[in-house]
Amino acid sequence: MLGKVLKEKRMNAGLSLREFAGRIKISPGYLSDVENEKVAPPSEAVILEMARVLGIDKTELLRAAETVDPEVAEYVAQEPRAADFLRMAKKKNFHIGDWEKLSELARVIGLGKSSTTIFGVIIEGIFKNLAAFIAFPSSVASTESGKASAAPSASISPRCKDNGI
Repeated sequence: MLGKVLKEKRMNAGLSLREFAGRIKISPGYLSDVENEKVAPPSEAVILEMARVLGIDKTELLRAAETVDPEVAEYVAQEPRAADFLRMAKKKNFHIGDWEKLSELARVIGLGKSSTTIFGVIIEGIFKNLAAFIAFPSSVASTESGKASAAPSASISPRCKDNGI
């Protein structure tokens, strides 16, 4: 799929195959083979250079090549909890809505560089219990006997509701 996307972006940028190949320092023949999907996608470094020369977001080409951004791969390799979390997400079959909820949750509670807040202290607990958080989409679940029983709610807290979650 990279070949089709790459050729379209190159042509939209008004670059000939030879000109583009020269700018990214690969042979025109190899670039032609990539665009026509006769060879496997190039390395991540070459894909990043292609995106830079074309002036497009690197994510588009990396996705088309079905590869991971080297920055992300390096982070996951250095942070075992990130890899564990991604394994859990894969096992749970997270979908786009789950990732959007997680992104919003992280923004609202100030994850990341501002983790010195009280929420930073509880973040490890949130990730440990995230599977349960996502597993209960409503506040009422049906039991085997057909009676309704209370189940954990997917809401985070009143504070999060106030922030539009």
